[in-house]
Amino acid sequence: MTLAQAIASADALCPNARSVNEKTGWVNEAESDFWVRVFLLDPALYVPYTASDAGRRLLLLPPFEKLYVEYLAAKIALAAGETGRTAVYEEMFEKDRRALCAWTARVLRPAEKPLYRWYYLGRPFRIANVVSTPADLPETGSPGLACAVGPPGEDDKDVYLWDDENAVWSRLGRFSETGREKSPGVIFQ
Repeated sequence: MTLAQAIASADALCPNARSVNEKTGWVNEAESDFWVRVFLLDPALYVPYTASDAGRRLLLLPPFEKLYVEYLAAKIALAAGETGRTAVYEEMFEKDRRALCAWTARVLRPAEKPLYRWYYLGRPFRIANVVSTPADLPETGSPGLACAVGPPGEDDKDVYLWDDENAVWSRLGRFSETGREKSPGVIFQ
């Protein structure tokens, strides 16, 4: 889901006259919370969106991208003074946020190992999710986004990095989730 898609979905759910800049700020509130409190990443590495980033891919992938729409809907309803609708959207958001936290703790285990410590040719990237086969990779990505590919429970995975220039996933090599380097040019710190 892109920034523009999240805003359009929230606008369809809650028609409003709020500015794109204000809604972009709300997306930044939600995503910076995910970045720091869910994925346990360094807040200094978070790059906020601007209104000109309409086509930029958001951090969360399906099925968790609906959190952006729920958060925006809650903020829009609150700004309109609709406390009943605000409570409904906030409840939906909190339920789905708890599911994201549980999935992240179970699958990515950020408290045990850092997520944003992979470097390729000196540029940091983050492994956003783990899928079973290359066919399961998302249709699109964003710069610095990587996915680990391999059967659940196996330590070694193939890592694919999103190539924004060519709009394709590029295989970097084979890596160990425990941090052992498997391919030249890639460093785990």
